[in-house]
Amino acid sequence: MKDINSIAANGVLFDGRYKLLRPLSSDGGTADVWLALDLNTVDEVYDDKDDRLISVEETGIKVAIKIYRPKNALDMGEQRFREEFKIVFNCHHTNLVQPINFSIYEGIPYLVLPYCQKGSSEKLQGRINDNDELWRYISDVSAGLAYLHAFNPTIVHHDIKPANVLVDDNENFAITDFGISSHRGLNREGYDENQSGTMAYMAPERFKDEYESIPESDIWSFGATLYELITGRVPFGENGGWEQLQNHKSVPAIEQSIPNDIKNLINDCLSINLLYQEINYRCLIFYNRS
Repeated sequence: MKDINSIAANGVLFDGRYKLLRPLSSDGGTADVWLALDLNTVDEVYDDKDDRLISVEETGIKVAIKIYRPKNALDMGEQRFREEFKIVFNCHHTNLVQPINFSIYEGIPYLVLPYCQKGSSEKLQGRINDNDELWRYISDVSAGLAYLHAFNPTIVHHDIKPANVLVDDNENFAITDFGISSHRGLNREGYDENQSGTMAYMAPERFKDEYESIPESDIWSFGATLYELITGRVPFGENGGWEQLQNHKSVPAIEQSIPNDIKNLINDCLSINLLYQEINYRCLIFYNRS
């Protein structure tokens, strides 16, 4: 197993192709994301003085590389990482960030993705107070979710949160990180801190001993995401939907001045009653198409 930090510090090319520039994220449970330069895209120019070709790095394309941590690579095996790439390989939508490539280097699986230099919607936490921008966020993310959930077979993301919604160069909000996605109906084990997602955004049914993958779980996570972007905090703290399932807590009121339609939408998304989530999901799709 290679030491990724050493590779970057010593200027060694990752997999003989990518120059690691700086880490973008290390908060995920299974992987780190690095900004890298794809040297295969760098132009070469002829230097008359030295009579040789030189590379002009400024002409190259920057990408984001999701590099899985060695422990996870050993624990989960290569098949898991192949599945992540295959799940979204045929998904083409404005509001999804589609991986460019997948490979394994020195036993380390990695995904290559477009680099969104404007970052994620984490920067909007507690700051999204423009109603037009809020509705656009709702429209964009719900469009991406609707596409995934309408796919055949249905794809359930399982880790919707502000960090997994990026802002692309055209100012579109786009869903990324399909590391624990699965198809609808797949039986999964109960909560596992290394493989299940981010607890604070996890729907109540995800904490049951045995969970059948359903799209409504993404809708709950989307509601928690919207709640945080508006208020600056997650609705049930770090315990997420577990607080609803075990302690029967209700959704804390949103004090910020936003349209009641959005408040009602969030409350419905965060309902422990899956029927409300399903109804509200249909409303999201309808809004996006209108």
